[in-house]
Amino acid sequence: MQKILSLLATALLISGLAFYNQNEEAHSFKTWQKNFNKFYTSNEETYRQVIFNQNVELINKHNSNPNKSYSMAVNQFADLTDEEFQSMYLGKPTYVKIDNIELSKGNTLGDADWASKMNPIKNQGNCGSCWTFSAIGAVEGFLAIRKGFKGVLSEQQLVDCAVDAGEGCNGGNSDLALDYIAEVGSVYERDYEYTAKDGVCKVKQGKVRIAGRENYGPNEDAIKKGIQNYPLSVSVDATYWKFYNQGVYDGACRDDFHNHAVVAVGFDYAGNWKIRNSWGEGWGEQGHIWLKPGNSCAVMTRVDGAI
Repeated sequence: MQKILSLLATALLISGLAFYNQNEEAHSFKTWQKNFNKFYTSNEETYRQVIFNQNVELINKHNSNPNKSYSMAVNQFADLTDEEFQSMYLGKPTYVKIDNIELSKGNTLGDADWASKMNPIKNQGNCGSCWTFSAIGAVEGFLAIRKGFKGVLSEQQLVDCAVDAGEGCNGGNSDLALDYIAEVGSVYERDYEYTAKDGVCKVKQGKVRIAGRENYGPNEDAIKKGIQNYPLSVSVDATYWKFYNQGVYDGACRDDFHNHAVVAVGFDYAGNWKIRNSWGEGWGEQGHIWLKPGNSCAVMTRVDGAI
């Protein structure tokens, strides 16, 4: 009888723990929903909570590994599957040749960090317009450092008007967007506000221009010397950046294709790249990610700067 009572007590304890964990997960999900202003239909909410719980488990497992050089965080993407995240926030993979990459033998250039000189981190939202944020970020950085420019320029103008450079929220080319700004000019964001969706072109001509763009060959020292002058537009493979929080990213990524455009704003004494993203300042290190030296996540395969 005592053995039966013992087994029953154990079963009740396990049942209670399971109930507690379910309540704890539900509470965590509700808190996250409130923090990130997430709203669903009743049917979708159940599905999203399952995905959220799976993602939280993945994040906790990663962070418990002492050998990882970066941490993850529960952020605005916690209710998305990998496939959903990639389709919403990344472009189509563009394969590149990497047989001509010239790596540094060691960083002898010191460091550089333009993050504090840039405008506040922006958020592209649910629109594949990263190419416009990469181009505008590079132009704003160039003009701020070289000309003392303090304006905020419009990504939406590129989304709606730069049809030869991209397909709006369906992706595009940052290098061609720089060409567009050199030829046509950029307008201020206050005059052409960002909507995170495709629209009809309202203002083609802009008063803010650059002389053109300079392409930096896949030479690590040359790229870093360029960054010492001002931020550069780069393309990367960001497939698995979803939950990056802080540290030097050493997770999965490929060096022979890119699906996301960002801005290289600096590097440290170890040669790690500092990258400005367009997923809001709540993502990563106040909107930034650190990549290992070399062609990490294809960061050296497409590099352009304003001139």
